Amino acid sequence: MNTLNEKGITYHFLTGKKLRVMGLILLLTTITFFDVSALESYSISTRIDLKLQSTTLKQALKEIENKTEFTFFYNDDAIDINRKITLNVKDKRIDEILSDILVNCSYTVENKKIILVPVASKQQIQQKGKVSGIITDEKGEPIIGANIKVKGASIGTITDVNGMFSLEVAQGATLEVSYIG
Repeated sequence: MNTLNEKGITYHFLTGKKLRVMGLILLLTTITFFDVSALESYSISTRIDLKLQSTTLKQALKEIENKTEFTFFYNDDAIDINRKITLNVKDKRIDEILSDILVNCSYTVENKKIILVPVASKQQIQQKGKVSGIITDEKGEPIIGANIKVKGASIGTITDVNGMFSLEVAQGATLEVSYIG
């Protein structure tokens, strides 16, 4: 039995073993917090020298990977990795360098991984439109549950009980329709 104050209140549930477990949990939580803080401070405080003369974005990212502990993840089709870059910086933070070399692209940092995400321009957003229709078989009957997908993208939908669909797509997109059954 543990007496926790001078008034004589006893707590039977706080045995020596439970107190040690609680202390261990507190210690591990504290260590985890400091580890996460260290990762964030690494991404903010990492500074490098970089001299690039008419190199591709892909080569620039490889150079940053070689000089730091970061790894880049991106979709080659979504980001113009062959765009030429010229850059000459000394003791500059990674986030500042990325702001200089990335065009129409944002990024997130997760555990020393930098994920590049394309950002749609206003022109691309304005060129989107809604496409709708009805998918029928050769007899003119509506097809329920047909898959409609934008070719080369992960955008799609399925037809409803009346064979109807509606999809937001970019101008000039090609639709692929498939159905099993």
